[in-house]
Amino acid sequence: MSYCPAGTQAEKAILPVLDLLRDKVSFELKFVDYLMHGQDELGENLRQYCLAQQEPEKLLNYLTCFLKEGKASGCLATIKVDTAKLASCEKATDAKFNLNKNFKDEGSWSNGYPPFSVSSEDNVKHEVSGSPTLVINETKVAMARNPEAVKQLICETFTQQPEECKTKLSAETPVAGFGEGTSTQAGGGCSQ
Repeated sequence: MSYCPAGTQAEKAILPVLDLLRDKVSFELKFVDYLMHGQDELGENLRQYCLAQQEPEKLLNYLTCFLKEGKASGCLATIKVDTAKLASCEKATDAKFNLNKNFKDEGSWSNGYPPFSVSSEDNVKHEVSGSPTLVINETKVAMARNPEAVKQLICETFTQQPEECKTKLSAETPVAGFGEGTSTQAGGGCSQ
């Protein structure tokens, strides 16, 4: 969920790890199959999904920027996203999954929340019920929301750890929601 405070906190914890292990891991951003944070979240989830599909090499830079203030337009311009191509993907994805239509049709909602079904198969497969959820090598894992803890989780899965795994990252927990800084709180999540 692009607007879930706990989900954004988890993203801020994993981004330094992905930067460190760039070509050593395969990362996919996927979405819980429902929305809890309104129309803004629907639009942002759709934007991030399409950016991952259209220009995946720009996704991490976009997320790093977006998580600072939650302002997409400036971030898209900063990293030079092809906005026409992105808009075309958003329109096609919206039509394929009936995202806006279902958002407006409360009869399609489950447990009081509108569906966001682009990653539904993976949600079912990995028993995802909320944000954040981390899946490594097809296994759902519990995570502490700080870069060092996430790095250790990922590095433990290598049969032969890359040198980068010796690098110490911050053990501080990023603030939940948008913004920079650290927090002493890392718990909870957004779930039905």
